[in-house]
Amino acid sequence: MKISTPHGEDEQNLVAGLRTALPPADAPALPGERHRALRSRLTQEFRRDLDEGARPARPRPKWLKVVLPTALAGTLVAGVAVTGAVTDLFGPQVDEARHRQAVELLDRLAVAAATAPVTTIRDDQFVYVKTEGSQEAVRRYGNSFRVVGTWQVRREDWTSVDGTRDGYIRQEVVSGPPTNTPPGTGRAGADPNVSTYRELAALPTDPDKLVDKLYEDAGGHGPTEQEAVFEAVGGMLDTATLLPEKSAALYRAVAKLPGVVAVDTARDAAGREGIGLTITSDDEERTTWVFRSSDLTYLGSTEQAVLDVGVVDRVRETP
Repeated sequence: MKISTPHGEDEQNLVAGLRTALPPADAPALPGERHRALRSRLTQEFRRDLDEGARPARPRPKWLKVVLPTALAGTLVAGVAVTGAVTDLFGPQVDEARHRQAVELLDRLAVAAATAPVTTIRDDQFVYVKTEGSQEAVRRYGNSFRVVGTWQVRREDWTSVDGTRDGYIRQEVVSGPPTNTPPGTGRAGADPNVSTYRELAALPTDPDKLVDKLYEDAGGHGPTEQEAVFEAVGGMLDTATLLPEKSAALYRAVAKLPGVVAVDTARDAAGREGIGLTITSDDEERTTWVFRSSDLTYLGSTEQAVLDVGVVDRVRETP
């Protein structure tokens, strides 16, 4: 799957699409962690689904990163230390000490991941992932929709191992404003654009070959593509826990990204505290991966907490 970056006419089209997707000027302000154009684009797709019958949105393609044009990029997050920093191809400055800490942490993560038990999985089974995170609370007003706040949502996804069978999505609002348009639950049709367990299993296990493959999918080796690789790997980490060798390879590949840095303390989207990893970026709302300090278990990220991962025989079953 290609991880595309916009340019030229494609960039202009993306900017135009983002402008039409943003909520009205008089709508309540979105919380910081949700107020970026990538999420607005997904909201646009969600609204279109509502017009077609309130079907649940399909899982986001796990290896896909929509990179925003430079004009829409935010500023470097305040408080990031830049002492002893280096610049990668005119990209944001990287704290060398935090980068070294990240490389050391990623080596420990790879060693821990490689010791996990191997799970035997059949093509006719489903990968089950339970997550928690925030989501725009949308309310219908006649023929239009407006974002009225933020829900905390627990979501369960059942995805076909080989991508040939329909999956299922179940969502539950944990907290947030009442609405007449709750998040969808129901069948999720098999989608060739959504990466499968088998595609993940087919990726190289050699870290050098793997990072080259990820950069190739991202379309280059610059700072923007580096962010795309980081987010693409973040989308694989939950399912990769079922593939110890592949999980270890992903961590070793990320260690080769020059902008990856350690974060002493971070909280996932469910509020659980741990140590973090992020990518140095001009986006002030960059994603941070979170790991339990005691045993390096992957907890998820600042955008989405991973509560459970497993394999089941049928949709709506749990491990």
